[in-house]
Amino acid sequence: MYAWPQTDGPLTYPINVQVSRVTESAKQSITQAGGTVTQVYYNKLGLKALLKPDWFEKKGRLLPRTVQRIPIKDQGLYDEVGQLPPADNRTVLD
Repeated sequence: MYAWPQTDGPLTYPINVQVSRVTESAKQSITQAGGTVTQVYYNKLGLKALLKPDWFEKKGRLLPRTVQRIPIKDQGLYDEVGQLPPADNRTVLD
């Protein structure tokens, strides 16, 4: 998934985003406008819990715990570990 689509002109207002992957051109456009880009790490199960928490409830399973650290092979690619919100504050994305 791309963080920023192709546009005709530069970004004119600052935005702050958290993404798992971002292109250098998208990151540069956002930072030049005064925004910030934070690359966060989620493992496959954590990302599923973030995007589809109702899947776990339907299966009668508990939500997974947040990953404690970035794997050695991925260190240097991410700024921080992605956090899962508490179960009572999670929103379902459609």
